[in-house]
Amino acid sequence: EAIRIQIEELRANLITSDECHAEKTRITMAISECLDQLPDKLTTACELPPAATGVLRDLIDRERAALAQWQEQRERIRTVNPCREIE
Repeated sequence: EAIRIQIEELRANLITSDECHAEKTRITMAISECLDQLPDKLTTACELPPAATGVLRDLIDRERAALAQWQEQRERIRTVNPCREIE
């Protein structure tokens, strides 16, 4: 009986894969927005020279492209096999 109660409590904390996917998407978008604003904020707050922020923008663009590719791969797998997720 104690094990059954423990399992029910654990199960109550679970979310659906759609909810998980939506939350991951929300978090990814929030991170992307922060990264978009970072070079301008560093230029203003830290008085970074334009060349330094240019390098930072290039790095952010590369990482954003890698993140987008990872998301597309996850979505393809999720579409083909909704029960399988890539972490």
